[in-house]
Amino acid sequence: MQLSINFTLGMLCCQALFSTVLHADVEEFNVVKVRGFEQVSQTPSSESIGYAFDAYVDVLMDEATSVTINGAPFVEVDPGIWDFTNEFATKAELDAAFPSSTVFTINISGGTLGSLSETVTLPMPEAYPAPASLTPASFASIQEADPESDLLIEWFAPDASTTFVALAIYDTSTEDTIVDTEFDLAQTSYLIPASDLDPDRTYVIELFFANVNIGSGNPSPGFGEQAITLAGYVSVTTAEFTTGAGGPVEFDAGLIKAEQYRQFVNNTSPGVPELWGIEGFFDAGVDAMSFGEIIGGAYALPMLEYQSGSWDTDDPIAYFESKADLDANFPGNTVYSMEIGGGDLGMRSQSFILGGDAYPAPGYLTGTVFEELSIMDPNQDFPLSWSMPDGSVDFVLITIYDIDGGQAVLETILPSDMATSFVIPANTVQVGLEYELELTFANVDFSDADPFPGFGSDFTILSGYLTDTLISFTPGSSPGCLADLSGDGVLNFFDVSAFLLAYTQQLPDADFTGDGVLNFFDVSAFLLAYTKGC
Repeated sequence: MQLSINFTLGMLCCQALFSTVLHADVEEFNVVKVRGFEQVSQTPSSESIGYAFDAYVDVLMDEATSVTINGAPFVEVDPGIWDFTNEFATKAELDAAFPSSTVFTINISGGTLGSLSETVTLPMPEAYPAPASLTPASFASIQEADPESDLLIEWFAPDASTTFVALAIYDTSTEDTIVDTEFDLAQTSYLIPASDLDPDRTYVIELFFANVNIGSGNPSPGFGEQAITLAGYVSVTTAEFTTGAGGPVEFDAGLIKAEQYRQFVNNTSPGVPELWGIEGFFDAGVDAMSFGEIIGGAYALPMLEYQSGSWDTDDPIAYFESKADLDANFPGNTVYSMEIGGGDLGMRSQSFILGGDAYPAPGYLTGTVFEELSIMDPNQDFPLSWSMPDGSVDFVLITIYDIDGGQAVLETILPSDMATSFVIPANTVQVGLEYELELTFANVDFSDADPFPGFGSDFTILSGYLTDTLISFTPGSSPGCLADLSGDGVLNFFDVSAFLLAYTQQLPDADFTGDGVLNFFDVSAFLLAYTKGC
């Protein structure tokens, strides 16, 4: 935080006065007291995480060899850039060491400027601005930052004591500054253009609200009337985020095998897959092909154009009720090919290598999210959370299908293999309509497509294994029918039988208390849910 604060405040001191001076004896000098905040969720932070006293002097290289403030030495952090920073856990400690009523004397010596001295006083009474805060939507968006897309940073308007607003963003591994700029008080957003951020990197946002006096230095032996000075109080809020893996998650064609589960209760891993399948797809582009099929299994899988330029295998003949049936017809450790033709790409044959079984462990919604989906307010953002993916997962895919409309209303890829949350934006779904949320964990390999007669290096392909967990919900309805283990919407003998089978086989579907142990309390919880009805 130290370097970013110094650089930002020094630069902004110039910007605030629109200085066109190319050189003065001293370019800039400032003294500020800083209080820090950290925003770690969509809720604005109100608890300070620390305080700092910061002084800064900017001269040309070799113009000084020593800079002090009230006798304490500065550090030359870059040629000609001198800094003095002390950090404190509490405001009381800061004020004891550097009372705001102090007259601060900055001395420069030992270089081509000779010996110069300036005094700085902080405005009284003390008036730190209210802490800066990212809006909830903006905080959520930076958690899924895609370095290949624009990223909008938005914050709440500052209070009346604020005299300027500044934003700094830096890379934590290289300390490179990505953004360092000042705004008019009326501005409450900043757009980071696509590709300004690197993939799979951690960044820190620093949002400054400052209440400062801006002025100029005194004639020699002061720092010169063209030197710009800044003194006052600053509130800075930090927020950390990590960009996604970027380009490798964008793919054009693929062949995968999938296990499909269904979650029925809160915070519980699904038990046994309900379907197994194989799927091929190709986003070929408009008029690129007019037919396609997957070759290499017990029979050819035809591909259908489900929207203009996008092709997929025909699901009904590609899914099976047992893994044994899937493997008998479409085994692993096999080279398959996607054959296309009849369009602008001509006749092509692209190979896909499926290795041995490598299905990720199934994901599931945690806490009470499963139940809350059915009583959510579609006009508000809705936070999803799910179980941590295992080590094999390369990315997480969230899809919401409109059952009646027959189309996806949301589809997003979270490149981080550690992703465990996502916010469904307001107005994505509607009250009373039936939806299916699909939580997909993917263990796949990416590669460039084969040279002609393959698809060519312009296309990226993937192959591997997926695990899908389905959750059915109807917004604005009553909570899900927890005892309906058969999923037919009716409570009867089949649900009791399904529970007893799951209980005797020690399956997670019978863990109605969610404590990971099957006992009398789960039986009691099931009977209570069954008695409540659907």
